[in-house]
Amino acid sequence: MLLIYSVIVNILIIQSSCQTVSPGPHLTRILTLSFIQHVPHDCFDISDDQWYGPSNQSESSYPIRGKFYFSPSNYTVGNNGVFSSVVDFYWLSARGVGLRVNADDPVQVFWNQTGDNQLCILSNYTGPFYHQINHESAPHMNYTLCTGPNTLTTHTFMLNQLPMQQKQHALPPVPNLAGAHWSVKGHLGETEVNQTNVIKLAERLQEAGFESVKITLDSEWQATHGDLAFDRERFPNVTEMLEDLSTLDCQLTLCVSPYFQYSSKNFEAGVTERKFVQDAGGKVTGLADSEFGLAAVADVTVSETRDWLTSRLRVISRGANTGSDGETTPDEVKVCGFRLTYGRQGWLPYKPHFRLGELATPNIFRRQMTETVSAVASPLIVEHTSDSRHVPGLIPVRAQLASVGDRRCLTSGVIETALTLGLIGYPYIMVDGLSGVNGSVLGEDELSRELYIRWLELATLFPAHQHPVTPWSFKDANLTVAMAANLTRQNEALKMAALRERELLKEVSGGMPIVRPVWWNESANQTAHAMEIKDQFLLGNKLLVAPVLCEGTQSRDIHLPRGVWQDYHAPARYLIGPVTIRAHPTPLGQTAVFKKVADTADMAGDKHGGGL
Repeated sequence: MLLIYSVIVNILIIQSSCQTVSPGPHLTRILTLSFIQHVPHDCFDISDDQWYGPSNQSESSYPIRGKFYFSPSNYTVGNNGVFSSVVDFYWLSARGVGLRVNADDPVQVFWNQTGDNQLCILSNYTGPFYHQINHESAPHMNYTLCTGPNTLTTHTFMLNQLPMQQKQHALPPVPNLAGAHWSVKGHLGETEVNQTNVIKLAERLQEAGFESVKITLDSEWQATHGDLAFDRERFPNVTEMLEDLSTLDCQLTLCVSPYFQYSSKNFEAGVTERKFVQDAGGKVTGLADSEFGLAAVADVTVSETRDWLTSRLRVISRGANTGSDGETTPDEVKVCGFRLTYGRQGWLPYKPHFRLGELATPNIFRRQMTETVSAVASPLIVEHTSDSRHVPGLIPVRAQLASVGDRRCLTSGVIETALTLGLIGYPYIMVDGLSGVNGSVLGEDELSRELYIRWLELATLFPAHQHPVTPWSFKDANLTVAMAANLTRQNEALKMAALRERELLKEVSGGMPIVRPVWWNESANQTAHAMEIKDQFLLGNKLLVAPVLCEGTQSRDIHLPRGVWQDYHAPARYLIGPVTIRAHPTPLGQTAVFKKVADTADMAGDKHGGGL
């Protein structure tokens, strides 16, 4: 039986204030230590305030509603809400309270579990992922608590408390955010994925008028997972394929993972040279029940394995092949980037033994795997990570369908998740296709042409997006293709102009999100928080986006926060916020967008949406 005590050995409390705001935020850093039989824990009153941050609720919640429990010892990556993408522990309240817990601690989270409005965190080293830890010096729990005058001030202050490595956000080259991503697996279906069919897809996309296309080989491009080499039967001339794609204004992205099947070319060398995570005894290579079959896992907690893996990825990034002997073919044409995936099944062996020893944790493994692939690829898509704010990777978030009465709708979950991830410190969000109702695989007849266009209206104004289907798969193929291509070009131009603004780039490099909540610039306004707007967002500070999420809808209400706003599609129309526009026209193929042209003090339009 596990005894839960709160035995505090050492507490360090630091109070400081922000020099630009009075009264400033107050910071408390607490390091809690206990002995082997004790599990450090603490609880906080979350009252009835709005709280923003990660949860593992199946339906995204922004702010967090209800209750949830999270354990760090999950052997599967999926079905964990926001934690499926990023395992970081940071919560922020509408009244200016911030809490960050060290992600390397095995944190169990109990959010309002008994309905008493309590957030309890517990550091439990008895889980199977933490058996290596020296229990003579553990367990411990390290967290930072900050209170400030408003949400944004506290958030800015908390960002400044991060370690230097986490504080400075690298920016990807802005052109990497231009153009759409297309999944080979999603668009070829059961058709064999080979060199010919990849080129055919690229040609069809060019004919349809799509520019700066990025094609992802997310099916098996290797003969055996872990070869880290193109399957020569299906891809006989990689150089030729990459040259053809370049001519067609297409870039290629490859899916990679830390997994090596036992029959792969690199498995024997990896075992002999101890490149893989060991089993519980630390003597034998452990196997994970991964989505790619039973496989060894690269132990990137040590530099030798990181260098070994990086060298092989660099060969692949040049379009070359390599065997276990390190020899390569002469292909020297560059692959654009990588998509780091862990699948949705087991991601580590049972009781993994890392060569780094007791300093290693699953979160350190995730971070170092992200850094390893990032050293080779740009752009980088990262499906799962931790403490990687400094890596300019795209975080994919899947949109989802829902049935609302007799209509199909897009849920607001993709917006809510993007807002949460941006707050945690991951600004580059990619709308990653679309799931069916209740998260199922999208059915052949489940998506209407109208809802596909509505999906585009939303997705093309995110930092990046990957199409769920090809536009020519609908009955009115020519009309759909033309509408999709025109809408993409229009919204891409708007998005890229926003992302190139110097002010936004400076803020993002300092840790601020790109996709922001409507209350962002009036975070002290409790009325703005209480509105709980989740189907609109700000792109930076100057663009407000209000997509239509349901089919059969030609208008929607839109709330404009404080400021003077210009209707992007009716440039002669200006409105003064805060104001709610009722039944704003939203024809198919046109995203409702408003541009902020000036700040205001306490001016407001009339209740019907007063104009200038």
